[in-house]
Amino acid sequence: METITISCPECDRQIKAPADAVGKKIRCKSCEHVFVIKAPARAPAPIKAAKPSKAEKPAKPANPPKPANPPKPTHDEDDDSNPYGLAESDETLRCPQCAYELEEGVVICLGCGFNLRTREQLRTRKVKEKTGGDKFMWLLPGFLAILGILLLIGYCFFHYFAWPGIIVDNWDSIEDKHGGRIEAIKKEDSIGFFAGALIHPALVVFIVVPALFASFRLGRFAVDRLILHPDPPDIEV
Repeated sequence: METITISCPECDRQIKAPADAVGKKIRCKSCEHVFVIKAPARAPAPIKAAKPSKAEKPAKPANPPKPANPPKPTHDEDDDSNPYGLAESDETLRCPQCAYELEEGVVICLGCGFNLRTREQLRTRKVKEKTGGDKFMWLLPGFLAILGILLLIGYCFFHYFAWPGIIVDNWDSIEDKHGGRIEAIKKEDSIGFFAGALIHPALVVFIVVPALFASFRLGRFAVDRLILHPDPPDIEV
């Protein structure tokens, strides 16, 4: 096999390699430097002298003498027999993001914060310190929602029990006289149309149903704000 001699660009060590390894990477055994094998520069072709004429051409000796002991080719013991072979493979578990060495079963890389399961990059945040005022302002809407529920329920009771006595004189006696609210509205002439419409049970239903729906929405908001998420969110600086 034809071989070439190259020099390591890091330590200038002479390395022998096969001629067909040009363009491949090689690791220097002396300094562990990896570089690409380049074809050696060819020496300039010697200038050919003019051919002597037949008359001037010297005669060849009949039997040229042979050396008694031809020199044996020397072999550099430090030369690697396989200089372009693969180095030892590293099978250590590493982070695909920053190549940080990981232990078996680790989910979060301690080097860069990469999550190996969700494939997300964690990042650090600088948040504002939470004060007592921040917590109070966060919980205040929940307390206002509870107050709104109490006001809606209180108004329903007020409209049904107290409101007729305010707009109709002697309402209690009139209701007892006719034996019920609807009969009193129909038969009592002292109760006008407008007053009768305001205290009619049908109008009470139209007031109670929306009040119950609004109380349900306010109750869900109060539970979420005061029980499920009582801490205010972080504010990045």
